[in-house]
Amino acid sequence: MVRGALGVIVVAPVILSWADRPRIGSVSKARIAELVLLGALIVLTGVWVLGAPPKPFRSILDFPFVTFPLLIWAALRFDTRVVTIASMSVAFFTVWNATIGRGPFMMIIAETIQANILAIEAFIATSVLSALFLSAALTDRRRAERARAGLQAQVAETQKHELVARLAGSVAHDFNNDLTIMMSWTEYLEGRSDGNKDIERAVTQISRAAHRAASITNQLLSFGRTSPGPKQTVNVADLAPARTNLLRPLFHGPRGIDVSAQDDVGYVRADPHQLEQVLLNLALNARDAMPKGGLLTIRATRVAAEGGDETVPTICIAVGDEGEGMTQPVLDRIFEPFFTTKGDGRGTGLGLPSVKRIVDQLGGTIEVESAIGAGTTFRLYLPAVNEPKVRPEALGEKATHATETVLVVDDDDDVRDAVVLALESGGYTVLRATDGTQAHPNLPIIVVSGYSSSENADLPPEVLFVPKPFSTKMLLACVRQALDDR
Repeated sequence: MVRGALGVIVVAPVILSWADRPRIGSVSKARIAELVLLGALIVLTGVWVLGAPPKPFRSILDFPFVTFPLLIWAALRFDTRVVTIASMSVAFFTVWNATIGRGPFMMIIAETIQANILAIEAFIATSVLSALFLSAALTDRRRAERARAGLQAQVAETQKHELVARLAGSVAHDFNNDLTIMMSWTEYLEGRSDGNKDIERAVTQISRAAHRAASITNQLLSFGRTSPGPKQTVNVADLAPARTNLLRPLFHGPRGIDVSAQDDVGYVRADPHQLEQVLLNLALNARDAMPKGGLLTIRATRVAAEGGDETVPTICIAVGDEGEGMTQPVLDRIFEPFFTTKGDGRGTGLGLPSVKRIVDQLGGTIEVESAIGAGTTFRLYLPAVNEPKVRPEALGEKATHATETVLVVDDDDDVRDAVVLALESGGYTVLRATDGTQAHPNLPIIVVSGYSSSENADLPPEVLFVPKPFSTKMLLACVRQALDDR
């Protein structure tokens, strides 16, 4: 029974240690040399110590535990498989030398053969289990240290992304101030060219470039925002093409991008910056999944709600790639925070969890279809809402020539001059101030900011918010609305 139990005790760890093989990575030459030296010392110990010729007046415990430092060395420096091989080698030399009449456990030294067998069993069990237990404890500690180091690296990467996002938001804010000045003065120049076609063409090109730059800075602000902004009624047909301008430079060379939306696809109730962030995250994942090239497709269509109820309209935004695809085990974990299949420094594992969180907050669902070699498609299903009674692009139609007096407060002289220029073109008498202490209380207020609406979400409901840069018509329409709502 003792020998049977010994067999279970020794053989079971061997099987378990080889059944759960760790991933083999690159091994340095110094590591290989150390492993060869350890193996050589175990063999020499097995031959010269465990196989020493019999000598009178020596106890059976004189030599065998010389092998313990070697087993401890294996446990400290190598994984469980190396410790298993070392332990089995010690056990082999012990039994083999005892059967041929050599070493400290030779059959003629002890008073009885049974005593020798018990001594061999005790020695092997003690040495093997001690080494394996030590190796297991050290392996668990190494795994915990690697997991902690990996988590620390992911946290550092996340903090780096947050820093970049804040920097992008700050840069976009300052750039929006300059764009406000540029757009105000180009609108001022429109109609004042006295029929000079070259000047008209130049002003038109400057205006177009300013509007394109404004679109990019708004996208940078959405990347740099720290919290979701107030929900708006968003036209999905305008959302995807607007994001294309920022995505297209990322899909150059062998990678392409194709964006389309069904006619009158409809509206959703959401923070537009969050929706743009969802598309950006999915597009960046698609790009990384196509290292050899391929096409990113973004399609927006109106579909029936889940279950086929056509009375509840739903909008589907499908983002597909022609990349490598994902296995089912990876697919099951893609929405787990910090899970990533990208190499070190290439991903935080937070992009797709963020996508799912935003879709859930909007009352939608997300489906993923992927196969190895066939690419991946994400389908976002969002509840559609009715078209807004007043479209944002129609606000400018409300602008009329006015006679009231407006106070403009801004600490930037150039921005303040641009706003004054726009208001005076609408017929307003304008007073100037550099800070809020010079303003007057109990007046209708419009807040104009280079930051996104999410940074001004705590404004009182009676305060209108106008993001920079803005057109003259938009500013005049908002001022008119604020005055009419007094």
